[in-house]
Amino acid sequence: MEKFLVINAGSSSLKFQVYDMPKQIVKMSGYFEKIGQNDSFYTLKFNEKKEKKIVFIPNHEEAVKIL
Repeated sequence: MEKFLVINAGSSSLKFQVYDMPKQIVKMSGYFEKIGQNDSFYTLKFNEKKEKKIVFIPNHEEAVKIL
């Protein structure tokens, strides 16, 4: 089964979804908010579980590494 990653990057956020193709089933999703600020955080949803973590994310590159 193929996976497809969709990313929407804003100036201080990054949102994403991972799809199983070709059925277009969302397998994982989440977002990174307040990138570059001391109170930045991310939220991940996977297997019906949701994880939120407050952590300094200095830039979009670091957000992608966490992903």
